Amino acid sequence: MHGGILAVVLASLKFITMAQKTHIASTEQHLYIHLSVDQLWKITALDFANIGAWSAGVNTSAGQGEGLNGSVCTERVCVPSYKGFKPTTERFTLYDPEQYTFTYQIVQGLPKAVAQATNT
Repeated sequence: MHGGILAVVLASLKFITMAQKTHIASTEQHLYIHLSVDQLWKITALDFANIGAWSAGVNTSAGQGEGLNGSVCTERVCVPSYKGFKPTTERFTLYDPEQYTFTYQIVQGLPKAVAQATNT
């Protein structure tokens, strides 16, 4: 850890229903992680394709595509560890290494009732 820096992660997940294509739910979570911003960026953004290596909710994952604005891949395919869930494809829609920010959209594998889900 570099000088005891505490990184703050803000995750925002939005769901849009298929029926009326209206925004029905959002959730926001703040996590305080004892890592430098650079260390956290390395895990979550630079190693985006390998979420299966550190997330209990993902059995395996793999990156695809040539990248967006310097990212290592354009999207990742995740095989969830939860029973009854299908593999998902998550695609970068924003990648800004200068601001340590990225957003991805789940483009495949959502439940039928959900038309769109994004995470920032």
